[in-house]
Amino acid sequence: MKYKILTLAAGLVAASSLSASAAIIDLVNVGDSANDGGAILTITAPGGTGSGSFGSFDRFGGNHSGLSQGMNTDLDKYLDNKPPAGPGQFTRDIQGSAVQVVDGFYLFRFDGGNPGNGLLTLQTIKLFVSGTQATSFAQLDAIRAGAPTWQTSNIYNVKNQSGNGIADMFLQIPQNLIGDSDYIYLYTESGGEPYADAGTYNEWAFLERTSTPPPPSVPDAGATMMLLGMGLVAVEGLRRKLSA
Repeated sequence: MKYKILTLAAGLVAASSLSASAAIIDLVNVGDSANDGGAILTITAPGGTGSGSFGSFDRFGGNHSGLSQGMNTDLDKYLDNKPPAGPGQFTRDIQGSAVQVVDGFYLFRFDGGNPGNGLLTLQTIKLFVSGTQATSFAQLDAIRAGAPTWQTSNIYNVKNQSGNGIADMFLQIPQNLIGDSDYIYLYTESGGEPYADAGTYNEWAFLERTSTPPPPSVPDAGATMMLLGMGLVAVEGLRRKLSA
C-alpha cells in the first residue's frame, strides 16, 4: 500500500511539474504565430479563410466558468460538444482524405466564441489518429487515454477576431502525421485560467480537399529578388566563359 501511495504522489508531482513548465503564449495580432512540435498556429485576419471551402467538424464549449472539452465524433453529446452530431452536422467524424494539404500541411481553422473580441485560453490541443472509426463513448475515451500523435506543449491565449463564423486561428499539422485512411480526432480544452470559455461556442473546421489543390505559395518580394539576382549572376558567368 505504501508503494502505491508513493507512486501516485510521484505521478502528481510529475504532472504538476509538466504543467508548471508550459509556456503561456499570447496569439493576439494578425500574423502572430508559434511553432509547436512541428505544427504551426497562426492568427489570421477576420474572414481570412483563404481560398477553398472550410467544413466544420467540432462545435463545443461556451458559457463555462471552468474548462470546456471538445472532441469531434459522430456520437451525440460527448464531452461538451454541441448537438446534433453526425454526418453532415457541425460535429462529426472526418478522415485524412477529406482534408486539403497545403505546402506539406493539413490545414485546420479555429473559431473562438468569446464576446467582444476577447481572449480565450486554449489549455491543450491533442491530435489522435485511428485506423478505425470510434462508435461508442468507451472507444472515444480509450482514444483520449492513449498517446496523441501530436499535442501542444504550450498554453495559448487566442484573440476572438469577430464573433462566430469568422476564422481566428489556423492550425497547420505536418502531412506525415496523418494518412488518408486515418480517422482524425482533435481534442481541445478551452477556458479556465486566465481566460474563461464564456462565449457561445467554439468551433474547429478543416479546409476541404478538392480535385485541384491550391496553388503553391508565392515567394515574397525579398525571395524573388534574391532568385533573380542568382539567375543574373549565372547568366553573366556563362557569357564570360563563352567569350573567353
